Amino acid sequence: MTALVVDSSDLMRFILRRILSMRGFDVQEAADALQARSILAHLDAADVVLLDWNPADTEAVQLVADLRRQASFQPLVIIMLAAEPGRREVQEAFEAGANDYLVKPFNSMQISKKLASAGLAA
Repeated sequence: MTALVVDSSDLMRFILRRILSMRGFDVQEAADALQARSILAHLDAADVVLLDWNPADTEAVQLVADLRRQASFQPLVIIMLAAEPGRREVQEAFEAGANDYLVKPFNSMQISKKLASAGLAA
C-alpha cells in the first residue's frame, strides 16, 4: 500500500512516515499541495493521502476537490490533518471530498483507527 504525506513541517512528515512505514505503507512525501500533485501524477496508485490543512490556505481543499473529479482517484482515502478545525472548515473538507480528519496533535493509535475504519489496516 502507498501513502502520501503532505505537510510543510519536516518533523510532521518524519513522524507520519515512521508511523505509516511501521504499518507496511510505502510512504511518499510532499511539502505542499503543488508538490503533492506532481507526485500523484507519477504514482501508479496511492491508497491514502494524509494532507495538512490550514484553513487560511485554500490549496489543500482545492487539491482534494481536484482529485475527486478524477476517476482514477475515486478510491483514494483522503485524511485531512488540522491543528484546530472549526465546524465550517471540517464541513468544507468533507464537501470537497475528504474521507476523514485528524486534529493535531494526534498519536499513532488514532492514525491506526482512521486507517482501519477506511479499510486500510496494514
